[in-house]
Amino acid sequence: MADVDPDPHDVAVAVQGAVDAVTRLHRGQEVTDLPALLRQELARRGIELDDEAWLAEAADHIREGRPVVVDEQDG
Repeated sequence: MADVDPDPHDVAVAVQGAVDAVTRLHRGQEVTDLPALLRQELARRGIELDDEAWLAEAADHIREGRPVVVDEQDG
């Protein structure tokens, strides 16, 4: 069976789901290591992300209460 790139829409939905889960957790209890929690939520959804800059930026947005919207066209 050949490796097939995942559908960008499916990946975007999974990443958004992880972001939303971390956002809800952070609102309910101050999470100190948001990038680690975000990485964990991504892994639960089958996404391995090694973009530390993106993780840090997303964590900052979550921490500051700003929305993180994942767009499948962003890559």
